Amino acid sequence: KSSAGAFDMLNIKIIEDDIKEFKEYKDNGYYLYGLFRGEGSKDVFDTTFNTKALYMLGGEKRGIKSDLLNMCDEYLYISYGSDFRNSLNACGALDVLATLIYKQLRKW
Repeated sequence: KSSAGAFDMLNIKIIEDDIKEFKEYKDNGYYLYGLFRGEGSKDVFDTTFNTKALYMLGGEKRGIKSDLLNMCDEYLYISYGSDFRNSLNACGALDVLATLIYKQLRKW
């Protein structure tokens, strides 16, 4: 309900075979980011978003499936201003990521 109708404007595709689908995107030149706080992850605030890409976001409890996570070209995490050991819920993380991407890619 917080989208106030914006959900209807999103281009959403429902897929049956996620591995096959993401492989096809990668084969067509898409870069695959996974939002994942772990070893080798890069801070989203230090990331330049300038290529066609897919952004994978997992659920709060289980995260991203390991076979999908292994397909990612790069892992990103959202840093905090303190030693905060928890993470944002999926909606909050998506809000942060989408705002950063929009800010970098918007045209004046």
